[in-house]
Amino acid sequence: MREIESPYMNPELIRSTMADGMRHHQAGRLAEARLRYETVLSAQPREADALNLLGMIDYAAGDTALAVSRIEQAIAINPRVPGFHTNLGTVLHADGDNAGAARALRQALAMKPDHLPALCNLGIVLQAMGEFEAAAKAYAAALAINPRLRDVWNSIGNCHARLGNTDAAMQSFRRALQLDAWFPAARINAANLLFTIGQFDEAERILREVVQRDAGQAEAQNNLGLVLMKRDRFPEAAAAFRAALGTRPDYDEAALNLGNALFEQGEQEGAMAQYRSLIARSPDHAAPRLALAMAIIPMMPSSAAHSAEVPQAFDEAIAELEQWSASHPGALVKAVGTVQPFLLAYRPGDATGPLARYGQLMCRAAQAHPRAQSAAPAVTGRSRVRLGIVSGQVRGHPVWQVILRGIVEGLDRERWDVRLYDTGQFRDEETQWAEAHAGHYHRQPLTIEGWADHIGREAPDILFHPEVGMDPVSGALAPLRLARLQVASWGHPVTTGLPTMDLYLSGEAIEPADADAHYTERLIRLPGTGVLTRFGTPQPRRWNGPPRREGRVRFALCQQSMKFDPADDALLAGIAKEGPSEFWIVRSRKHPWASDALARRLAIAFAAAGLEPDHHLRMTPWMDQAEFLGFLDEMDVMLDCPAFSGYTTAWQAIHRGTPIVTLEGRFMRQRLAAGLLRQIGCVDGIAGNREEYLARAVEHADRSRSEAGQRAYRNQLMAAAHRADGNVEAVKAMERHLLRS
Repeated sequence: MREIESPYMNPELIRSTMADGMRHHQAGRLAEARLRYETVLSAQPREADALNLLGMIDYAAGDTALAVSRIEQAIAINPRVPGFHTNLGTVLHADGDNAGAARALRQALAMKPDHLPALCNLGIVLQAMGEFEAAAKAYAAALAINPRLRDVWNSIGNCHARLGNTDAAMQSFRRALQLDAWFPAARINAANLLFTIGQFDEAERILREVVQRDAGQAEAQNNLGLVLMKRDRFPEAAAAFRAALGTRPDYDEAALNLGNALFEQGEQEGAMAQYRSLIARSPDHAAPRLALAMAIIPMMPSSAAHSAEVPQAFDEAIAELEQWSASHPGALVKAVGTVQPFLLAYRPGDATGPLARYGQLMCRAAQAHPRAQSAAPAVTGRSRVRLGIVSGQVRGHPVWQVILRGIVEGLDRERWDVRLYDTGQFRDEETQWAEAHAGHYHRQPLTIEGWADHIGREAPDILFHPEVGMDPVSGALAPLRLARLQVASWGHPVTTGLPTMDLYLSGEAIEPADADAHYTERLIRLPGTGVLTRFGTPQPRRWNGPPRREGRVRFALCQQSMKFDPADDALLAGIAKEGPSEFWIVRSRKHPWASDALARRLAIAFAAAGLEPDHHLRMTPWMDQAEFLGFLDEMDVMLDCPAFSGYTTAWQAIHRGTPIVTLEGRFMRQRLAAGLLRQIGCVDGIAGNREEYLARAVEHADRSRSEAGQRAYRNQLMAAAHRADGNVEAVKAMERHLLRS
C-alpha cells in the first residue's frame, strides 16, 4: 500500500532538502544541517537517512543516548544499509559499549565485507577491548583496500607491539611515516617500542626530535621522561614530566611519573605531595594511592628512630589502601606491580607482618584480572616437568649471576623442561647465553596480559619467581595463580607475602633456626647458601684511586648507600676511633645523592665520636666490575653492611682475598655474607653482635699493618674461595623438593 505523501514536501523537495543538509553537514555547519534533517522528518518521520544523519549530529553534540535511538530507528526502517550499522558502532563505542559496537560493525561487514569505515572502526573497537590479534586482522583488511591510511598503519603497529611482534610493529610505524614523515603519533609509538626492547639511545633521539619540533606534544614529553628514568637521569626526567604537565595539566600519567622521579631523587616529601595532589584531582585512580603507600618507605632515613618506625608506618599505609580498595572493587588490579615495597627489606626489624598484609591485598586485587584462578590445572602426559622462570634480571646482574644461571646450567634436562620468561629490557652477553641454554626463551615486549596469556598457554607445572619485589612485570604476575606450584627465592631476600607463592628457596647457611616464622611461604633450606655459582676468571683492572696514605687502614663500604641504616653510623665511628683509617664509600651510580647523604650522616657520627670526618671519610666513583675488583685489591677490610648483608660483594671479595667483617643478624638478609664465609670455612670475620663486629674489624685492621701477615691471610682466603662455587647439591636438592611438592 502506497504511503500518503506529505502535503508540504514532495519527494523531490525532500531529496533537495536532504542534499542541502548533507552539504552543511560535510562543511561542519551542524546547526544548519540539523534544521534541514528535522524539516524532512517533520514531513516524513520514516526518512531513514535523515534519522541516521541527525543521530550523528546528536553524537557530535555529546548526546549519545539520543544518537543511538535515532540510528536504531533508521536501521529498523532500513536494516540493509551498512553505513547505518557502522555509525551505530561508532556511537556505541563512544558510549563505552564496545561489545555492542563490535556487533553493529560486524553486521555492517556481513552486508559489505569491504566496507572500509566499518573495518577501520572494528579495529578500533577490538583494540579497545584488548583483542589485539582480531583488531590487527581488521586493520590489515582495511589496508588491503587502501594502503595509504597512515592512521591505520599506526594502529596496526600498536596491535603488533601489544602482541610482542616487534618487527611487524616497527615496519607498520615506518609505513605510517612513509605516508607522513612528521606523523607525531607514529614517531612516538616507534620510540615507545624501542624503549620497551631496551634501545634507549634511539628512543631518546626520536622523542627529542618530536618535542623540538612541537614542544606541545605532551605524550612525547612524558615518554621522554620515562626513557630518562630508565637511564637513571632523574632530574632530566622530572623536567620532561613537568613539560608534559605544562601542556596538559590533567595528564595523570605524567603527574604520577613526576612523583616517581622526585622519589628517585631523594625528594620523599615532594613525591608524596605529588601523589596526594593527583589523588585529589583523580580520587578513583589507584596507581597514585599505591605509590603513596610505597613512598612511606624512605630510601635514606634521617635517623635511627625514623628508620625503626618504617615497618609500622608501611603497615598503616596498607591498611588505608585496603579500605579504599574495598570501596573501589577492581580498581587496584591495573596498579598491581607498578611499585613494590622493595626498600622495606633495607630497614631493620621483622617485616613479615606488613609484607603479608601487602601480599594479601595484591592477591585480592589481582582476582579482577582475567587470568586470576584459584588453582592452575595440572597438565598430564608430559615426559619432563615444565619449569617456568619469570625474571627481569636475565643479564649481568646479581640475581642472574648468583641464583639463576646455576639453576639453568645445573638442572637435569632429561627431567626438566626449562622455560625462561625474560621480562627485562636490558640485554648483554649473559642474556645471549640464557637464550641459548634455556629450553624456551621469551623476551619483552609483552603487556602484563600478554605475559599472563603466554605463560598460561605454556602451562608450566612449576613457576619460579626468583626476585619478587624488583621488577614490575614479575610483581604483577606473581599474585596470579599461573601454575599449580609457585616458588620464590632470595633474589630479593624477604618473604613475598603473597598467598600465591607456595615455597621459598633459601639456604641452610643463611637462615637462622627460627626462620620459618619469617615467611608466608613454606621455607625450603637448600645445602650451603642454596645457590650454584661459577666465579670464572674476570681480569681486574687497577683502581683509579689515590695512593695509599702511610699508616692508614682502608675499610671498604661498597654496598649501595641506602642499605646502611642510621643505627649503625656510630658503630662505624667506633671502628674509626681504634686507629688511623680511611672509610671508602662507593658512590652510587643510580642514586649519587644517597651516597652524599650517607657521607653527611657518617660525618656527624664521626664528629660526635671526637673524630675529624675529613681525615677518615673518602668516596670513590661507581666502577665497572673489572675496576671494582682492582678496588678490592687495594682495600684492607670490607665492612659488610650490618642491616643488609651483601652476598655479591662478599663473593667478589673472597675471590680477591679481601678480608670481610660481617654482623650475622636475625634475618636472612643480614646473614648472606656470613653464610658464604661459613660455606668456605673462613669464619673469623663473622660477628654475633655489635661489640664483636667492632672487635673483628679492629683485629683485621691490626693484621693488615703487617704486609706479610696480610698477604698470608689474603692467600688463605683466595685458596678457600672456590668452595663458594660449584654447589651442585643445591640444585639437586631443589629438584627433589620441587618434585615432592
